Amino acid sequence: MLKPILEVEFNWTETDFAHIVMAFTTAYAAGLLLVGRIIDKIGTKLGYAVIITAWSIAGMFHALARNVLQFSLARIGLGLGESGTSLPA
Repeated sequence: MLKPILEVEFNWTETDFAHIVMAFTTAYAAGLLLVGRIIDKIGTKLGYAVIITAWSIAGMFHALARNVLQFSLARIGLGLGESGTSLPA
């Protein structure tokens, strides 16, 4: 929904936007494979607290992003954190 606004605001090309989407998708997929193991090792309560905190901080970093790289890094953090919130408890 925000794609047209962000393209104008940051002067992004279709390729830039594709890189940002790919960063999130790849991080989310990797997170599904890795985050569950981490939660199993440290426990459910602590694991979910860490994941939700990381997800929240990554969400806030989007406000600080000023270029494609910074926005992609924020999306990677969001993908990793979001993948942990979709695991069964």
